[in-house]
Amino acid sequence: MAAAAGLARADVSEPDPEAVRVAAVGDPVFKRLPPELRLWDAFQESEKWHRALAVELATRERLKGWGQIEVKDAVLRWRTAARELVPILVDRAPETYPGDFPGLVEIVAEAGEVSAEQADFLAEAVRAMAPHADRLLTGLDAFLRGPELRGNRGFDLVEVIYALVDWGEAAAPLLPALTTKFPRYGYSIIVLPLLGAIGPAAAEAVPHVRGVLDDESERPDAAWALWRITGDPGDVVAIITARLAESGHSARDLAPLLEDLGPVAAGAAPRLRALLDDEVDGFRWDRVGIARALWAITGDADGLVEPLLAAVTVRPLPDDTITYPSEGLRAVEALGWLGKAAAEAVPALQTIASGPARVTHWDAHLDDRYRRAAAEALGRIEGQ
Repeated sequence: MAAAAGLARADVSEPDPEAVRVAAVGDPVFKRLPPELRLWDAFQESEKWHRALAVELATRERLKGWGQIEVKDAVLRWRTAARELVPILVDRAPETYPGDFPGLVEIVAEAGEVSAEQADFLAEAVRAMAPHADRLLTGLDAFLRGPELRGNRGFDLVEVIYALVDWGEAAAPLLPALTTKFPRYGYSIIVLPLLGAIGPAAAEAVPHVRGVLDDESERPDAAWALWRITGDPGDVVAIITARLAESGHSARDLAPLLEDLGPVAAGAAPRLRALLDDEVDGFRWDRVGIARALWAITGDADGLVEPLLAAVTVRPLPDDTITYPSEGLRAVEALGWLGKAAAEAVPALQTIASGPARVTHWDAHLDDRYRRAAAEALGRIEGQ
């Protein structure tokens, strides 16, 4: 076992079939052994050996418990593992024990873009169909008009509204329901990003937006939303710059607004540059957001590569949150914007785009997003 573990860790040879069969006996056996003899620990360090173990487990009569965990770990750790293992799992599904079936479906569903190739299987497995758009709008309208939201239902409201931002103008039919949230304390700050995303089609909401301009906490978002709806920047740049002067922490919320404004926000560039170059407290701010805003406003890449590169070399790379898109994905995208000025980021982007290991933690779909974004950024930088 020590020899097999050593070969796996060295990753210099093809997996030994007998060692793979021994390892498939199960991790509980090896937990009692010294670290150098724990085959599962060693196999997880090698793409080839880990895949071989997962295939051995996936083709056994039962795939349950720790076996499912290990197969899932291989799928989420190594990009090639999903391509090899998912067809095996789908083929064996009809003979899978009922109690093992949900775990098998979960592995297939979480295998990243390979999952899309199994859409028929997944649709049958979960017995679900995507709702028609008109029914979805009707249901959303009823939800948004619902009673005062507390507890988990309140969190649901936040998630639904932020998800609708991606709809843009298509969310306009929900405006009457959305504007009912303005009289309620604290809800308008959630609705403003969506109204801005809807744009000119949200004209009927302008009086509601103007009504919150006097609220100190919501003024920057309200001013930005008015610009998005009316096309008139008004005092939005001055309002946002003044808030940034009060605290660099606000850059996380305000830099994306300035990025959206682009050259119109030239007056905010000096403050953004001061925050980015702050050697004492600069690490506290959203340096990725600041760098993106500076590029959008000035088109000058000076000093922007370093904070963006730092954000794409951490592991695991982060996911989106309810209110903020992933810092890592924003950094990858921005490096592509910089073109040849970001040449020093090519090795890091190549690792994300084509390295064998996933760059996220147990999230193959997010890893696929990073891989595609990095490939696009490389194309921009290398002029392809």
